[in-house]
Amino acid sequence: MARSKLPAQRLFFPAAALHAAVLIPLSMANLLAGWSWPAGLAAGHGREMLFGFVLALIAGYLLGPQPRPRLYGIFALWLAARIAALVAPASVVTGFLSPAFVLVTAWFVVPKLLAAKKWRNRSIAPLVLVLFLLPIGYQVLVDLQWFAPAPLLLFGIILLSLLMLFMGGRIIAAAAAGEVQRRGGRLTARVQPSLEAALIILLVLAAVLSVVPGWRMATGLVLLTAGLIAGLRLIRWRLWQCRRADLFALGAGYFWLAIGLLALGATLLLGNGYSGAMHVITIGALGTLSITIAARVHLINLQQAAAAGPFFYATAVLIALATLLRLLAVHLPGYTMTSLWLASGAWSLAYLLLLALLLGALTPGRGLKRRGEIAC
Repeated sequence: MARSKLPAQRLFFPAAALHAAVLIPLSMANLLAGWSWPAGLAAGHGREMLFGFVLALIAGYLLGPQPRPRLYGIFALWLAARIAALVAPASVVTGFLSPAFVLVTAWFVVPKLLAAKKWRNRSIAPLVLVLFLLPIGYQVLVDLQWFAPAPLLLFGIILLSLLMLFMGGRIIAAAAAGEVQRRGGRLTARVQPSLEAALIILLVLAAVLSVVPGWRMATGLVLLTAGLIAGLRLIRWRLWQCRRADLFALGAGYFWLAIGLLALGATLLLGNGYSGAMHVITIGALGTLSITIAARVHLINLQQAAAAGPFFYATAVLIALATLLRLLAVHLPGYTMTSLWLASGAWSLAYLLLLALLLGALTPGRGLKRRGEIAC
């Protein structure tokens, strides 16, 4: 790699980890302790997590190595947009910075994705483009009162689920196949293209139906089907045979994603509130997969493992704890505040561990290539 270029994850992954670790406790302080700062969290943290945290992860993973001046400029746009959105969410500055970041980033990311040969690989390009453009569309459509915020956030969560199914599935398939081969076996169910294609079609259909009035039950049925297919795909990887910490964590994230799609589909089908089901996806799946993938990318680039086993197990357990506590807050009203605070703490601790790893506070140990621990 040319010295003039810098991998995007060097900036965006630590920033995303810090963003996640700080934002949720701040949001809980607004919700539970009566804080009124920052103003951008007055209506909750869902929008900022989707448009700030998630887009930072996507930029870090997909931008790749960039000339340093360009990367610093893109990162500065993201950082300025996040500060403006938190401090002055309705300002003209915020209205300029957020679109500027997403448009500039999409300009450098989407063409690379469109160059893929297979349609399943090319399909990720419009998906990423829509996710990048969603903050602009959200603001315009809500301001014009054409849509309420909730359906647009549901639309974004469904598309985010598709992105996690696609990228998480590709990473798991390659890593599991490599580990099974190292142990003398052969994994025949790798990418599972027919199941992957079905998931792409179903999630795109569900996203479209989710913003069409009167199609709530149909959306739920499609999501239920997608959840079942995702669960089948996970089982066919046979990750329990790999006995590797990073694959355990990746499998846990994919498990939360399948369960979240099933729960979201069931609540929509039955006409119930879907906040709890959405948090299974945004806490359990997004939390586990984002931490694990960011850590793997970092460790593979270093060719070292920073106490890899304990890190992957600890963060997966912390995110699982945060997910379960968030669900308890819905079903045990007498313990709502306690459950929310504890869930927030578990989530933040997991991302602080990731931040420590990315910044080198967790000292790397043995090389990755040794015994193929995370080399896949």
